[in-house]
Order: sequence, then C-alpha cells, then structure tokens
Amino acid sequence: MDKQGTNPIFKVLLTIILFVVIVFITIKGISIVKLNSVKQEVLNQNSEITAVEKINSVGQWGELQTSYVLEVRKGSSTLYRVWADEEGEIKDAEIISGD
Repeated sequence: MDKQGTNPIFKVLLTIILFVVIVFITIKGISIVKLNSVKQEVLNQNSEITAVEKINSVGQWGELQTSYVLEVRKGSSTLYRVWADEEGEIKDAEIISGD
C-alpha cells in the first residue's frame, strides 16, 4: 500500500490550532511586558513606594486611555491600592491595611 500523506483536514486543523496558540502567547507576552513597564514607572516616579504586590489593567480592549490598579507597600507594613496611568503617575489611593 502506498502512503498518500496525511489528511488535508488534519493539516488545516493543525495550522489553525498552531496559529491560535501563537496569537495567544503573543498577546499574553505583550500584556506582561506592558504591566511590568507600568510597575517600573510607578516605582521610579514614587520613591515612597517600597514594593508593588499586584498590578492589573482597568481598561478594556481598544480603549485609548488605560489605567492600572496596583497594590503597593509604603513603608514596611502599610498596604495601599493605587490607580495610576502608563507614565506611573498616581491618580488616587486608598489604604487597604496597615499599622
């Protein structure tokens, strides 16, 4: 018996799956790089912040103005929730826990 190759439907399905995986990994990677960039800007612009515990984007896909919410430490034990822009400028803050 001659082997005529793989099924063309299998090739198309495999190509689509690989494309989706590559797009997902690319988008996830871009998001991580952007969040790390904002985290570093917040640390650079605000010397009173000693650590960033969490960071999340507040905006939706396609929005021009994106803001970020971060949980940061000022001092050794005070935890704040702050809202910042891409340049690291803090727009608002609230105490979550502290002394």
